[in-house]
Amino acid sequence: MTLVDVVSRLLIIFVAFPLHEFGHAWIADSFGDSTPRENGRLTLNPLKHIDILGAIALFGFGFGWAKAVPINPSKLKEKGRLAPIATAAAGAMMNFFLMAILFIVLKFILNSTISLPIFYVEVMVQFMLINVVLIVFNLLPIPPLDGFMILGNLLPPSADRFMAILNQYGILILVLLFYIFPRIGFDPFGNFIAASLEFVWNLLLS
Repeated sequence: MTLVDVVSRLLIIFVAFPLHEFGHAWIADSFGDSTPRENGRLTLNPLKHIDILGAIALFGFGFGWAKAVPINPSKLKEKGRLAPIATAAAGAMMNFFLMAILFIVLKFILNSTISLPIFYVEVMVQFMLINVVLIVFNLLPIPPLDGFMILGNLLPPSADRFMAILNQYGILILVLLFYIFPRIGFDPFGNFIAASLEFVWNLLLS
């Protein structure tokens, strides 16, 4: 693992993960659910969001997580589908916000005469690309990911049985998708991530 890897993963732990979870807390609080605030999660303080095991996994396996923000849907003042969808999507939107800022900064640097040490450029590029992965991953409609809650609030009530089955086997699906399938040469998520990263990279260099 290079120094660029170490620094970019530290930024994920102390910047991207906290901002992601703060997004969930902030939107839920805006819609009237005080649960995140009562649990001390309506903050950008990374120490309130860091999951030690998730941080270790990020360095050991290349993928980690933060503490999930507790949400009580029954407290949301907006009783339609907008509040839960917005709350679930808020984390990925924060990652998109981070990615967009880094993209603009890097694009400006590449199109200017600014001379920045390559180390800092590599850290920014890797941090940006990891945020792309986090966005795509979190929006997968598989429990316990945010995309599952978004999907559940988009589908009609008649799909509740399907969603219950999906919820029951969510972890198994994730294991198949990220561990079993890639080992037998079938990696749809990996291919989609590679295409997404290539698209952002080409856009940056265009």
